[in-house]
Amino acid sequence: MKPMNQNDLESKLHNQFNQERKNKKRFRLVSSLLLIATSILFLFILFSKGYTADTRLAILMYWGYFSSFSSILLVPYYQVPNLILNLTSTNKELRDISWNLILKNPSYYIKPMFHSYKFSLPPGMDFSEEKFQVELEWIIQKFQLEDRIDWKKIGKRYLLFYSLVTPILFYFFFQGLIN
Repeated sequence: MKPMNQNDLESKLHNQFNQERKNKKRFRLVSSLLLIATSILFLFILFSKGYTADTRLAILMYWGYFSSFSSILLVPYYQVPNLILNLTSTNKELRDISWNLILKNPSYYIKPMFHSYKFSLPPGMDFSEEKFQVELEWIIQKFQLEDRIDWKKIGKRYLLFYSLVTPILFYFFFQGLIN
């Protein structure tokens, strides 16, 4: 296998950063659509003429709670992109390349994080300036990267759990339709 040079790794990290942003938007859209579809189905079952304390309502309600909790996990999962998390990596090459990529265009990589964390820029910092200066230690401290829970690992495990529980709930939901 051919070792990656710095430009290849930078472009890979940049593409990964952009993909994370797209996935965040997609998951928010899917979460909203699931909420709307579940609400419509719930109301349809509730007001259909055959309603008599249907167990499907309970199953759908519990799946709705479960899905709502799942959408809450999206926030910490995507709050800090992997490019920024790489700044505390034990791999020195990855850490240095990530830092150099951030320094090339800090407003592109760091500015979105200020919106997700809901705090303002420190005095004297302006993203509109051509020479935006930021220090590595300041980023690590401000975003608490060293003390951060590994939400990426938790999110992947939860997605697996969600993927296992959802078909089981729908099996019982559709069993109620058949009987």
